[in-house]
Amino acid sequence: MTAFPFQLLGGCALLLASHLAAAQAPVAPACPGKQTIEIAGPYSANATVRWNEEKIPDQYVLDLRMLNQSDAAGIASLADTYGFPQREKIVRYQSGDGSRADAVYTTELGEVMVSITHLQRMGARACAPSESITLTVKGRPASLVYGRSEDDPARCMWKLQVLDVPADSMHSFHYPVQCKKVADKAEAERFVRVMKPLLP
Repeated sequence: MTAFPFQLLGGCALLLASHLAAAQAPVAPACPGKQTIEIAGPYSANATVRWNEEKIPDQYVLDLRMLNQSDAAGIASLADTYGFPQREKIVRYQSGDGSRADAVYTTELGEVMVSITHLQRMGARACAPSESITLTVKGRPASLVYGRSEDDPARCMWKLQVLDVPADSMHSFHYPVQCKKVADKAEAERFVRVMKPLLP
């Protein structure tokens, strides 16, 4: 599997990190339909927490301190515009172009970044390889990845992407952690459990 689990058709490839690459992405023949969000091929997933493990470039293991906007008015506007829940737990944010934004939440895990992407506003479609769908979260198909830095053996990151097909939106959750020799199932399950309330 590639480190880029979902592909945006019509403009950009969605990286494992939080941000969109500027490079043009070819239209994948595996998703020939016209729905905003599609999954290429059949998949089998339930609420059991499973994940894929990947080597990723070090710059995609996020440093959440890069989000540095923290004014209360901006947080309120962000929550209203993009639909971020539990705004009282947002400590920093980065506003986007009306189609995407990022917020850092304080949680029992520590700081976690949540990104919301509204694909119709972006004028893009998402194509998810069926093998990237590892579980369902609140009944929605989701991809959970344990990313290991290619450059720093101590840096890892959990990333959960949840597809809201009816709403044409994607929610991404990023949790930087210290690497373990074997990814910890209990840590993965706790991450998914803590992120669930941050889904609408």
